[in-house]
Amino acid sequence: MPLNWNIGQCADWEELVCESRPSLMGGSEYLPGSTNEQRNEDRITNHLVFATMGVGMNQITAKNFKEFHRRITVLEEAGDHRLRLCVLTGDGEDEFRFPETPVTLEMVERRIGLSTNAVGKQLTKAEFAAKVERQS
Repeated sequence: MPLNWNIGQCADWEELVCESRPSLMGGSEYLPGSTNEQRNEDRITNHLVFATMGVGMNQITAKNFKEFHRRITVLEEAGDHRLRLCVLTGDGEDEFRFPETPVTLEMVERRIGLSTNAVGKQLTKAEFAAKVERQS
């Protein structure tokens, strides 16, 4: 089953994605004229979309965003689900790196309203803890 997601319920959702097109080399590439900030917001959104599978929660709400963030932090500490954002290191456009960046509570809160079809049954805190323990 394909992973479907929606950010239409997020405040200022247009700021959370960046347009891309298919690349001749495979995959996709961002459209010319997009800023590094726009691209990083898109990277965060995509990271959180895929994280819904790992954390066992298929949506970010005003009630659960702190728990969503806590679970991502647990996975990061276990060495899984690492976010990489582009950091420009010089004046040239080709001078950049992609260091591991922890997901912040603000990143998750900004995406309240994001939903996916990733998980049928939401994992309770105990079920999530047991899942992490089994994977260790």
